[in-house]
Amino acid sequence: MKVYLDTNMLYGTFKTFLMSIRNGRDFKESSIMKKLSKEHELYTSYFTLAEIVENLRKEFPNVSKATLGFLIKAVMTAYGI
Repeated sequence: MKVYLDTNMLYGTFKTFLMSIRNGRDFKESSIMKKLSKEHELYTSYFTLAEIVENLRKEFPNVSKATLGFLIKAVMTAYGI
């Protein structure tokens, strides 16, 4: 089954991953995302990704565009989005 992930589903994952990068800690995956990625095919839209980047830039204004680009690629690859 294909499951669409909107901003509300993904934002926490992006924020947690960004915080782990900034603080030099290991990324702790949420149990919901782990279960969804194992049992379903996940997908999202470019609009959702743009909204996530916009929200992260508002919350963390000092984060570089390169870091945000890396974050998007890493999360999408990790979950097969």
